[in-house]
Amino acid sequence: MVIGITGGIGAGKSTVLSILKNQYGFVIFEADQIAHELMRKGNISYLRIVSYFGNDILDENEEIDRKKLGQKVFSNKEQLEKLNEFVHPEVISEIQRRMAMDPKRKDNGRFVIEAALLFESGCNTICDQVWYIDTNTEVRKQRLREYRKMSDEQIESVMKNQLNRDRFEQLSDVVIDNSDSVGNTAKQIQNLLEFSCCL
Repeated sequence: MVIGITGGIGAGKSTVLSILKNQYGFVIFEADQIAHELMRKGNISYLRIVSYFGNDILDENEEIDRKKLGQKVFSNKEQLEKLNEFVHPEVISEIQRRMAMDPKRKDNGRFVIEAALLFESGCNTICDQVWYIDTNTEVRKQRLREYRKMSDEQIESVMKNQLNRDRFEQLSDVVIDNSDSVGNTAKQIQNLLEFSCCL
């Protein structure tokens, strides 16, 4: 079984990942982390990105400086789409490769793909189910202020560029309310896995 986990910033996706990994033995793939690995010097995404955007996005170690790259694509939709074209398909291929190599695969393996841009990247196409982690907006903002030390302006800027709640719900198979306690979230996950015959 492959579950896709998505949701807005501050929704608490890491809490859900921790429960799935520690309580149920799911193997976790974080799309952003894999993308960063593929963008390291010598890897395929690195070569394509540098070839297109030029050496001025590199740091002193000839690694991609994501801040410099971000400045190039932040306000340029065409260049952002090009960057996504270089990264997203490679991330999907790498996740599929790792799942195929996992020793648990033959025993009805349990995998999770976490991505804020699950739908935009196409990662949802290799998932059996997509779970949207929903959290009250004020709770999300409070978490981001406390744990990430983000300002209200930074929070608003990020939130307005993500899919809204209605769209997430339309695209997802399941909605998990993560506004309350960890115990409440864990109970929802248990019920979902029991319903899916995964326990």
